[in-house]
Amino acid sequence: MSFKNAVIIIDSGFSQDAVGQVKNLIGFYDLNSGIAISGAPLIAGDRAQFVLHNLCGDSLNHGTIILRRLLEMNPDCAFALVRAFDHGGRHIRTGWSDGKVASDGWVEGYLWARQLCENRGLTSVANLSFG
Repeated sequence: MSFKNAVIIIDSGFSQDAVGQVKNLIGFYDLNSGIAISGAPLIAGDRAQFVLHNLCGDSLNHGTIILRRLLEMNPDCAFALVRAFDHGGRHIRTGWSDGKVASDGWVEGYLWARQLCENRGLTSVANLSFG
């Protein structure tokens, strides 16, 4: 890996077009489906196609805007993306049952992405836009 830093974006989602422009995608977690995909170190091949065709979507178009702006500033940046809004435009929160996490929310998405970066020796910064 020639990069040492990564950006974690936790937002409404990301369009296929925007994700398709990411050269260094290390992880994608869709909280709607509960599917998290990570690369070794990058998502590529069939796994990349799965992300594009099954996990992309942005009901509010906000995550897509953020991702595109960051790609304009640094097209070689590494990204960990977390789609943390449901199809109705509400951010997904941790679900609890009997004092235990029953379903992941944006906090678990952040922790997942942070650990992904740490495991690769990357310094990370996170963008969370919840209005």
